[in-house]
Parts: sequence; structure tokens; C-alpha cells
Amino acid sequence: MFKNFLATLSIILALSSCKEEQKVNPKVLKIGMSIDYPPFEFYQDGKPVGFEVDIINEIGKLVKKDIQLMDLPFDGILASIKTGKIDLGCSAISATEERKKSVHFSKPYHVSTLVLLTIHKDLKDLKALENKKIGVQSGSIYENYLKEKQIQNSKIQFQSLSKVPELLQNLKNKTIDAILLGQREAITIQKNFKKQDFTTFVHDIVESNNEYAIAMSKDSPLIEKINQAIDELTASGKIEEIERKWFEKD
Repeated sequence: MFKNFLATLSIILALSSCKEEQKVNPKVLKIGMSIDYPPFEFYQDGKPVGFEVDIINEIGKLVKKDIQLMDLPFDGILASIKTGKIDLGCSAISATEERKKSVHFSKPYHVSTLVLLTIHKDLKDLKALENKKIGVQSGSIYENYLKEKQIQNSKIQFQSLSKVPELLQNLKNKTIDAILLGQREAITIQKNFKKQDFTTFVHDIVESNNEYAIAMSKDSPLIEKINQAIDELTASGKIEEIERKWFEKD
């Protein structure tokens, strides 16, 4: 029995050692993305494409790692980092002070502004949306923003859903009046709606910038390499090139 115990213990220690080695120096980087957020990440002919898909693939080349994309609900990405299910989160994640308490962030690779995508031309600010309903993605900074505004003004109502396509369908069905999201994605969605003869309007409501960055665990050994890769992509003009590929001209 003692020999069996030693054999079992050896297996456990070996597996633990392999796990640590894989964590420190993995051949494959598992990337958490909510692949429903054009133009940042979405499916085209069954394949993930978009601005951040291109960005993370370029980073993979520079750090000499293979990239494995894992489609996750947006509000589950940071939790998946903390449990070790994924190595990095790259999904239009704003590097807020609150999030920095639980995960580490790279340097920013994109800056976004908050806007309203609405079916009403005259709904240009939150004041005009009193007693109407705003849609927002669960776990996003937009949800937190509306929670704070709701404390200040109880007439502000919103609906949180984990998937953006569900919000878009509700907007088309007119069960919500607007969606709070980033400017680039709003412009892309507006263009797609126009092709469907569905008219929407985009209004800036917040004079602030949100920095999108790559999230990782607090003890991740990847932070320096990821930051170096972002610096290199910025200096070479590659990020700007990818932006031109995916984003509508202002």
C-alpha cells in the first residue's frame, strides 16, 4: 500500500510540475474573447476575424507563441483568467482601476469613446433617455457607468445581456431604445443596420477615453513580452494598418 501511495504521489507531483511549466512557458496562448463584437471580433464564414483577432495574432508572432482563441461570455473573461482557464483576455477590455485590483493589464493598444446607438434621432444624452430603456453588455464598463448614473437618477433604466447580438435584436424589436457602447463598434453596427434598411443614430455622450488593453493574471510572466510586442506594433505602424483595415473612416 505504501508503494502505491508513493506511486500516486509521484504522479501528482509530476502533473503539478508540468502544469507549472506550462503556465510559465506555454507553447500555446489561450486567448479569451467574446466573439460577437464587430469590428473587434466576430465570425465570418465560421472563422473568427476582426481588429483584435489580427492584433493578438501579430502579438503571437512577436512572442513566438501559437494563438488559441476561446469564445467566452464577456463577463466571464476576467474570471477565466483568475482560474487559469485562459492566459490572456483580449476583447475590448477597458483597463479600469477596479479591474486592475484583480488582473494585470498590458499597455493600451486602442482608445475608444462612449456613444449611444439609438433608434431615436432626438435621444442625444442620458437626460433624454429618462424613463426609456438602454441596453448594455453584462460586465462591461458601460454597465458600470449606467449603474452609477442610475444611483444619481432613478429614472435611468437599463437592460444587461451577455451577448451583443441579443442587444441588437432587442433594439430592432424596439424593446430597448438605445445601446451604450464604444464608438467604433457603434459605427460598424450602424452601417450593417443601414444595409437592412433599419435606421439608427450615433450620439457621443461622454467626453472621456477608454483604453483597451490585454488582461492577464497578476503573476503572469508574459507582461513584459506583451508590452514589448505592443510597442513594436505601434512603432512599425502595424496597429495603425490594422485599424485602417477594420474601422470606418471618421
